[in-house]
Amino acid sequence: TFGFDATGNPGMKALFEAFGINAEDVVFSGPAKSGFYQRYKYYTEKGLLHRIRSKEYEFQALHLEMKKSERGYLKIHHANEDDLDDTQDAVAGMIYLTDRFDVIEPSLTMIDLRKQKKEI
Repeated sequence: TFGFDATGNPGMKALFEAFGINAEDVVFSGPAKSGFYQRYKYYTEKGLLHRIRSKEYEFQALHLEMKKSERGYLKIHHANEDDLDDTQDAVAGMIYLTDRFDVIEPSLTMIDLRKQKKEI
């Protein structure tokens, strides 16, 4: 499954499907984005997120602003209009996709010492 944000371009899903790619549109707006970031926060606090060091990732993470909306949802945005939040959106979207069993079927692959793969 390939996650993407098609905001402003509804033809993206058809384009991916034309190439045989199972694509899932991840809509980053309002309550949905709030939920993505709640999962992101949980994964980060529990140490479940492992990544390589990246100055750009860390810069974007440090410059996020989170406020509560009138309806109680988190509003996530970057502090300065020139800053980006793409790395955090990508990670939050990845967590959302991998945490949904209706999108990705859980599976386990075991590799034995003789380098033979066995699907379970």
